[in-house]
Amino acid sequence: MTGSTPAVLNTTLPCAACLRPLERVDGDPDVPYDANIFTTHGHYGSTTFDPVFGGERLELHICTPCMMTMRENAAIHRILQATEATAEQTFIWGSTEDPKDDNPWNKQRLRNEFVMEDFFEKTTGMTQARAKLIFDACQAASRDGKVFDPATISAQGEADEARIIAAAQATVDFYDDLRGHPSEWTEIEYAEAEAALKAADAHDAANGISRVRSDA
Repeated sequence: MTGSTPAVLNTTLPCAACLRPLERVDGDPDVPYDANIFTTHGHYGSTTFDPVFGGERLELHICTPCMMTMRENAAIHRILQATEATAEQTFIWGSTEDPKDDNPWNKQRLRNEFVMEDFFEKTTGMTQARAKLIFDACQAASRDGKVFDPATISAQGEADEARIIAAAQATVDFYDDLRGHPSEWTEIEYAEAEAALKAADAHDAANGISRVRSDA
């Protein structure tokens, strides 16, 4: 484009190809309707944008009609993300070689994440530690192409935590009964168990969890 910039482009989101003004999405003035946002962080070999220290990027918007024209002209690559079993795949978008379907890994990931989010919404008293355990397990199952069951994963995690707390409590109770007989109990073991219980108490208090301590 040469000459002065049309005034309308200063107040709207234009398509970078045809300069058609794009309507803004309600509640998010930086996102356009009927267009896609493209981002570049620059790269070696670029003569227009390749920031030496990074920390910045360029964004542009291309409207749907222009994208369809580019697709018809074989000007856009479609890339399927790599999986545990397959390498990254690159096709000309819309070509006869393009499978025109999402890869199985991504499909399973989306299904698993929907199940996980639904589980989060329906589960009360969710702690940050428990949520991270479920999230990490969901990602691992998705990478392997497996169906994810958040209820099973969280139950196992809770059982492990309960066993750790129970063991610490038993150690403290046992050595409390032996106090006054230094030859029959180990101060280090007692201190470690007591520290574990205090950490559990602090975690429970921060997350609104009630747990009865036998030595309370």
